[in-house]
Amino acid sequence: MKKQILLLAPLLFLVLNTFGQVKPKTTKPSAARTAATNEMKIFSVLDYGALGDGNHDDTEAFQAAINACKQAKGTLLIPAANVYYKIKNTLRIVPEPGQNEVYMDIEAHGDPRYQIVYSGPDDKAIFYIKGLRFARISGVKVRVESGIKNLQVFDLDTDSPSYSTSHITFKDCHATLGNGVNSVGWRMGHVSGGGADISNLQWENCSVWGNHGSVVSGQIGWLIEGPNTLQNTWIGGFGAYLDKLFSNVSRAGASGTGNGAVYFYGLGSSHNNVEYEINNSQSYVISGGRYETGKRFMTVTNSNDAPSIMISGIEINDFDPQDDILFYIDRPCSIILQNVNILKSNRAAAYNSSMITCYGGGEGTGKGTLIVDGGSFEASDPFYRINLNATEWNVFIRGVGRLAGNVRSNFMSTISTGKTTTSDNVDIYVSPNIYVSPNGTKFRITVNDAGEVISTRIP
Repeated sequence: MKKQILLLAPLLFLVLNTFGQVKPKTTKPSAARTAATNEMKIFSVLDYGALGDGNHDDTEAFQAAINACKQAKGTLLIPAANVYYKIKNTLRIVPEPGQNEVYMDIEAHGDPRYQIVYSGPDDKAIFYIKGLRFARISGVKVRVESGIKNLQVFDLDTDSPSYSTSHITFKDCHATLGNGVNSVGWRMGHVSGGGADISNLQWENCSVWGNHGSVVSGQIGWLIEGPNTLQNTWIGGFGAYLDKLFSNVSRAGASGTGNGAVYFYGLGSSHNNVEYEINNSQSYVISGGRYETGKRFMTVTNSNDAPSIMISGIEINDFDPQDDILFYIDRPCSIILQNVNILKSNRAAAYNSSMITCYGGGEGTGKGTLIVDGGSFEASDPFYRINLNATEWNVFIRGVGRLAGNVRSNFMSTISTGKTTTSDNVDIYVSPNIYVSPNGTKFRITVNDAGEVISTRIP
């Protein structure tokens, strides 16, 4: 008998656990749990009435949890929803009256498609952030319902009563913009008042998706509009089906022009119209990452100031710009491409001399520099156009491989500048492969199989 009971015990355990389980329900947590989490300074949106059932408007519950979290300088917790949290208006993370800073973190969990869904009016920010400092925002994922336009998923700003919005890390956050025009994943500095800065922001493995399958006009992953928005960094991450991945061209109603001093490491993209739109004279670093199936890699807008742009170790694959221009440079800037691979992939023909098109403001008051060092291109020789107006460009090419059928078959031979200069201490390049030293001696430039530049005196 004892042996039979022992044999039946596992079966009895299975039956009890199969038919006796109580499925979890979305209910308000107990007072004991609420007190425990408050003591730890963790403020769950469920404790303030959020249901996450996809029907109930959870906006007020989220805002109440945010307000309590701000006062305690704690962590806002967004647990995974049973369906999703419906948000229908702006959630404000701003200083309390009489204060000018906010200190809090956010930790969120759940499916990127069904964590937070915005279904409110047009022309809103979903998270409006002002005066937040030294914060970490992790795992927040927002989807905008179809037909809603002019949205900012995260809108970071400052004004006169507030201090800087700075030292914020976004980690594993995601925005899906839907099919509404002019919506933005992250917007920085639209008002940007009071002289405070929006700086030392960092994105780690964050992403923005536009309208999957068809790019919608004006959708931007990251948009900088503030004059004091600078020293910001991206590490990893992705953007797809966007009109622009990154831009610092201010829109109507902004208080100034967007700053630069931005640094991208390992960012990638797919199916965007423009990856980088630059409208400022500061520094830009784009290092590592794969960009595919787009139309244009970079547009530098018209002006006479001179940004410094460093692009290194990236791959540009399967782009097909209608005008053959991958890089449109209309500022007399310094731009360096170092160990960059550009492959035409499914494109019918190799890129031609329009691939890098350099203007430079048009007034002729600046000097532009294009340096291409190493890497491999499926392109013609030359692969750039310069001196299309009064601005003078110097071009230096070293060890750039020419690809044919993905084979690095030879080297680009063009090592020149398109316009003669009159310096007393530098050599003067007067045509492809030939330069004249300051004392008038002519030399011919060649590149050996090792990529070394060889100069031979011309008698």
